[in-house]
Amino acid sequence: MDDGGRGHARAAAPFSSDIGGIRVGAVSRSFGDRAVLDDASFRVEAGQVAALVGPNGSGKTTLLRILAGVLDPDSGSVSVWGRAPGQGIAGYVPAGDRMLNWRLTGRENLRFFARIRGAAGDVDAAVVAAAQTTGSVGLLDKRAGECSTGQRRRLILAVAFLGSPPVVLIDEPFSDLDEEGCVAVDAACRAWSTAGGLVLYAAPRRVDGPRADVVFRFAHGRFLEEA
Repeated sequence: MDDGGRGHARAAAPFSSDIGGIRVGAVSRSFGDRAVLDDASFRVEAGQVAALVGPNGSGKTTLLRILAGVLDPDSGSVSVWGRAPGQGIAGYVPAGDRMLNWRLTGRENLRFFARIRGAAGDVDAAVVAAAQTTGSVGLLDKRAGECSTGQRRRLILAVAFLGSPPVVLIDEPFSDLDEEGCVAVDAACRAWSTAGGLVLYAAPRRVDGPRADVVFRFAHGRFLEEA
């Protein structure tokens, strides 16, 4: 079990859901001759935790990156909280731990991402608040390179909550976490949705992420069903 990462999920400030939600309409995306997304359409409402579930290579990560504004679709329409992707309305965390600079402390890493996000006000307070969501406050003054894999993952997941974005996008949220870490992330996602925000995550199976209000099964770039 990871030490130094104890904490409690912080309830997010209430979000205005008048224009909330995610809307994806007939989105396609190819890389060279390989079609990764094929006319994908779905919607998620404010106040929900939603899961994209499917095998590796099914297009889940590509879709999250489009929603985060990292990639553009080849065709189709995308709306995130009433805006085009990439306008600072969504917090996004990819799989793995490559986001962190291992020579810096957890606090220094989170400060860096807070500045990239253009966090207004007290950056240090925003860093602590984000770390509270994943139980990683005890890791803020520890160098990332001295943390275990699970501890680094907690710090990375805190990045998604920096600045209290209404939309949180996470790729493989339970990857590398112990039971305590999974409980912390589950509680954080539930607090976000209860406050009116939206959490969308991608995982191979439903049990690989927080409790979801809606599950979209995904394969070969298309949605198969909603559970």
